[in-house]
Amino acid sequence: MFEEMNVPNARITFNDLVHINPKVPLVEQLDNLKEDLFQAEVDKDFIVDVGYYPEFSPTGEFKVRLIKNYDWENPVWGESCKDIAWIPLLIQAAI
Repeated sequence: MFEEMNVPNARITFNDLVHINPKVPLVEQLDNLKEDLFQAEVDKDFIVDVGYYPEFSPTGEFKVRLIKNYDWENPVWGESCKDIAWIPLLIQAAI
């Protein structure tokens, strides 16, 4: 699913989502659920960031954020989900 992910209008700079199998329950993949999962640059001022919070927790959730000018403390957009199938849609929404 994530190996062939194409993000129009963005350049993928980091992608550890490829290590998560959407066909396997997340509770069986806790070692792959970390804060740094995916980043893509959009234009020169924006970054789409995907992470899992809290890391390695069976009660965590994925967060997709749009960061402007490296201001990680104040994302300009963000959404959360527990289902990995929503990640591509949320990345597109961020862009």
